[in-house]
Amino acid sequence: MSQTSTAIDSLILFEVAGKMHSAWQETSGYKSREKKTTDNRWIAKKIGINPDTCDSWEEKVKEVIHKEERPINEANVSKYDVVDIQNTAFNDLPSDWQKENLESAENVIRSVLSFGKEFDFTKDIDPESDKDADIEALANMVHEAWMSRNKKEEWNMDQHKPYADLTDLDKFKDRNPICVASKALAEKQIPNTSALKAVLYWLQILRALF
Repeated sequence: MSQTSTAIDSLILFEVAGKMHSAWQETSGYKSREKKTTDNRWIAKKIGINPDTCDSWEEKVKEVIHKEERPINEANVSKYDVVDIQNTAFNDLPSDWQKENLESAENVIRSVLSFGKEFDFTKDIDPESDKDADIEALANMVHEAWMSRNKKEEWNMDQHKPYADLTDLDKFKDRNPICVASKALAEKQIPNTSALKAVLYWLQILRALF
């Protein structure tokens, strides 16, 4: 595959992941949701250190995050290694949380690939409707994969149950990524599963970078 094809496939994956993240933000109401990050380059930028121009940025990050006092320009930030994923755009997420979004996008695509038949990405999908049997089957697969990636904890107890037992809102949250991904792939003229296999191949390369 050519360099151009590689770049296009990479862009597709990042675009799908970005659109899925934006759709998730909208359906979740933009309520703050703080998560820990281990991306030291992201942490460095948060505390005002440019890792691209500072040779000793890693040492400085370690010094700052272990100090009891906080820098003046971080007076309004409670923790250096915390990101509000609910109110942060995909492109601004630390690499470990971008990886989570890429894995979610991969899961949707893999669900389609393993569905057992060609899936029409150009068809009109209503994520609020449960009348499309294909979408319901795919949403169930997406939900099962989500449960396998996220162990049952206090924050997700209401969602850690079979797809059929979810509330309408939570079912919508499983259908919506399929809708978002389908439209993005249709816009990129990825009409069938054979082309998606190429996308998944390059995703393995991307995942190795994180």
